[in-house]
Formats: sequence, structure tokens, C-alpha cells
Amino acid sequence: SYKAIVYINLAGGADSFNILTPHYDNGCYLYDEYLEARGGELGIGLNRDDILSINATSAGNGGCDKLGVNKMLSAYKDIYDEGKGIFFANMGHLHKPVTRENWDVETSTDLFSHHTMKEEIHLVDAFREGQGTGVLGRLLDVVERQGHVVGATAVDTRSHIMVEGDPSTGRQADVMSTGDLPRVFDKAYLRPGHSDELRGYVQSLHADTEDNSGIFGSKWSQTFIDMWNKTDEVVALIRATSLQTQFAGDTNVGSITSQLKLVARLIAIRNERGNGLNRDVFYCEMGGFDAHVDLDEVMKEQLPGLNNAVANFWAEIKAQGIEDSVTVVQGSEFGRSLTPNSAKGSDNGWGGNYFVFGGDVKGGKTLGEYPTSFERSSPLNIQHH
Repeated sequence: SYKAIVYINLAGGADSFNILTPHYDNGCYLYDEYLEARGGELGIGLNRDDILSINATSAGNGGCDKLGVNKMLSAYKDIYDEGKGIFFANMGHLHKPVTRENWDVETSTDLFSHHTMKEEIHLVDAFREGQGTGVLGRLLDVVERQGHVVGATAVDTRSHIMVEGDPSTGRQADVMSTGDLPRVFDKAYLRPGHSDELRGYVQSLHADTEDNSGIFGSKWSQTFIDMWNKTDEVVALIRATSLQTQFAGDTNVGSITSQLKLVARLIAIRNERGNGLNRDVFYCEMGGFDAHVDLDEVMKEQLPGLNNAVANFWAEIKAQGIEDSVTVVQGSEFGRSLTPNSAKGSDNGWGGNYFVFGGDVKGGKTLGEYPTSFERSSPLNIQHH
């Protein structure tokens, strides 16, 4: 049976307290705190008519039995209500318990650095026991040893550490572009009678070197040829593949709709992509969430595109009849401050709220510890400019 994990990274540190909020149902005190800390002229909170309610009794927030989902992410609510989605509240990287009073001396991790924390979400290896391998790559290492045939793909990004496994396996992640699915180059250029534009370069790259360097030269050339042939084959398969969902919508911010459309195509041709391929991981990334200024405008620009991409992808996976075989994880390198800065934005923080969905997910729940206070004095309110 086939299984796939798709990871969507909201790069820049998404303000997920503008995605999953307290709800005002039954006079929940937490929404009042939230609105006082973030709303009105402060500019980063969601008003009552900006949120859609979900059942959150599983969160155990002191009688506040509902949470709110940003109405621009209606697909999240639909999937959650379908019982196929889970919110994980206040998640983030820490290699030991610390507080706002002692974090700066008790941890060596740069908790507010985009680069460092992005690396941490790729590795999920606080003590570096995996020697630089990514969390999904290590997962593939395990299932490959169990006899499964595996594949790893990163889309429209060079940040693919997450899907890289043990180098000794010889397995390399595929990095694919959504930009018209280009081939390495047209092989016709190398045939007599056609343009010789690339012939000299290719001959130079693959020419004889020294006798004692032939092993490395041969290995390099063979790897190049293998990737060339694989690219041509996969591109031809993708171009010939029709999806059952149109991936309609007038927004494709950060190419996220195109990325998930490509993932859907790769899943559709899974039987043709490898000899018995039955375990896949995919990494997608949508940038633009580093909202130190005008958070409200940033979210209005970003979230409709994310919603469109997720809704269409989920519809396509169900149309292919494999929703029970695909799990999607949406995360970010860190959360953002509970309270705003002076520019109607939020600053780099720690924990965030992330969403997981799939046909085999026992959803309709919010797990983890959602903040019980939004006051500036709260011990949970850690931020850094």
C-alpha cells in the first residue's frame, strides 16, 4: 500500500495566533484577553466576524470549549470539522525546558533566528544524533530498511534538508520546479544536423582526465546521465497526466498552489515513477510570513492563496481515492509574539499552532497546550525583535 507525507512550510515565522484564535462563545475570557492584547488599533487581532468556530473541548482551556479559525482559511475548518484535521497548539523547538527568565543562559540554540530555527524544523534532532539528516529523510531510511521503495522530493526550493537521509544509502532527493517542468536540455541539440550549442560543454564535462581520476570522473558522468534520463522520463509522465481537480482560483501566492498541484501529479504517477515505489515524502514552502510590519495586510495577501492550494489538493487526493494514504503537515520555523510591536506587526517568538490533516488522521481535535493568557506579563509571552 502507498503512503505519503507532504510538509508545507510557511517560511518567515507565521503568526499562527492569527490563524488559530480563542473564540468568544459563552463569554470565553480568553477571547477578551486576546482582543485587548492584539485587537483594535493594535492591528494584529481578529474580530468576531473574522473567525470561524471549531470544537476545542480537547484543548481543555478552562471552560473555553471553542477556538476560532481565521475565515480566510475556511478549508482548515472544513477539514477539521470533517474529522480529518488536527491543530497542534504552541509547538516549537526546545532541547530542554526553559522560561522567559532563564532561556538566554540555559539554551545554546538561537531561538529567534530564522536560519537556525528553520534548520531545527528540518532536522528535528536537538542533540544532532542523526548527523545532519532531515526528519523525513530518517523516516525513509527506516522504512527502506524494512523493504519499502521510497522517494523524496522538494518542490521549488533548495531547502530540502528535511527529506535528506543517510548519505550511505546513495539516495538523493529530487528537487523539482513548477516552472514549466524544464528538462536538463533538449537532447536534439546533441544530434548531428541540429544545433551544437551545448555539445562542446557536454564533451568537456565528460572528457577523459587523468588515469588516476577516472573513477571519480566516471561516477560524476554516470550520475549526470542518470539524472538527465530520470528528468526526461518524469517530465514526460507529468505532462501526460491529467488531474481530476482544476486547481482553480485566482491566487497562487508563493507558487503554493502550483507546488501542491505538482505533488498531486507526482502522487498520481507513483506507479510509473519507480519500481514498486510505495513511500513518498514531499517538501513545499510558501514564503512571505515575516510580518514585523502590518500583519493584517500580510495575512490578507498570504492566506487566501494557502487556503486555495489546500482546498484543491485535498479535493484532488480524495478524487484519486487515496486520502487515507496521504498526510499533510503545515508548520513554520517558529511562532510570533502574543502581543504586537509598534508597527502593527508581531515579532519573532517561540511556539506556534500548526495543522495536520489526512484521511487516516483521527481529527477534529486540538492537541498541545494553547496559551491560557495573552497578557504582556504572561510567562508565555516571549518575543525578540
